[in-house]
Amino acid sequence: MNTEQREEPGFAPYDLSDGRKPGNWKTRYRDPEAKKAIRNEAIYLGFWLIFGSVGLFLVVSEMPQQWLGLSDKALQYFNPYVGGWLAGVLGGTLFSIKWLYHGVAHNYWNRDRRLWRLFTPPISGALASLIILIVASGLFGFFDPSVVDSLVFVIALGFLTGYFSDHAAAKLADIATVVFGKTERHGEK
Repeated sequence: MNTEQREEPGFAPYDLSDGRKPGNWKTRYRDPEAKKAIRNEAIYLGFWLIFGSVGLFLVVSEMPQQWLGLSDKALQYFNPYVGGWLAGVLGGTLFSIKWLYHGVAHNYWNRDRRLWRLFTPPISGALASLIILIVASGLFGFFDPSVVDSLVFVIALGFLTGYFSDHAAAKLADIATVVFGKTERHGEK
């Protein structure tokens, strides 16, 4: 009997088999280059996970204020944007890690998504900072701009923006279409 034979997998948490029979513990990725690439991506995302977590701890503890000699007024500008960026990085990193381990476990990992996994953490951070800026500007009428005075709010919004950065970017594109109109592509009318 072939122990490598696949079963039709369900979805976690109801089916943790990843389509494998019990006792089939060896990796599906036999190619050393693939194993190395997966390991390197995991290390890279682990770095962002630690960086985002430690950075958020430092911002919440106001250590940068002491280290950089920031005045209370400067801290009002530093914390929302740096805190939002770090929270976005952390959210985007967790999302990337989730997709890395799901892709590996379900045998969907491929090199073509590497750029997505590598760029998601910093892009998520940048997007989170920009969302915080837009909220502070009052452009989003459904948020009171003063909510960015709350570091807890900023971190929560930054994290959610980072975790759902693909959706956030798509929604911003929808908003831009409403505000600026639809763009015509070359050859379209």
